[in-house]
Amino acid sequence: MPARTVLILQHVEVEKPGMILDALDGSGLDVEIRNLIDLPAASADDLPPVSDLAGLVVMGGPMNADDLAGHPALKVERNLLADALRHEVPTLGACLGAQLLDARAAAPALRPLAEQGLSHLRALFRAHADR
Repeated sequence: MPARTVLILQHVEVEKPGMILDALDGSGLDVEIRNLIDLPAASADDLPPVSDLAGLVVMGGPMNADDLAGHPALKVERNLLADALRHEVPTLGACLGAQLLDARAAAPALRPLAEQGLSHLRALFRAHADR
């Protein structure tokens, strides 16, 4: 039986998956939202195995993606992201989630000096070859 759940990891209340939920509405998939960041002893047992996931979304937050000492749950999330990549689970990272994702994909993101908020995006020429 195929996996039917999209897991969304949310780090702070204001970083909600609004439009992502809209996109998933009517897909027939179950959506589960979890926040591990406030669990002092977060572990892999707090998350479903990737074999149970039809997709994984990791939302943003103000914490530094490399602050594993200050936010131990980020290590658990990084490990889940690595498993998701290995098992080819469709995965989306937004802001902090993208930084955690690229840390697992061995493609380090450029870290801004400060929170950027909304900004304009442009495709690089080499991005047109991406699939």
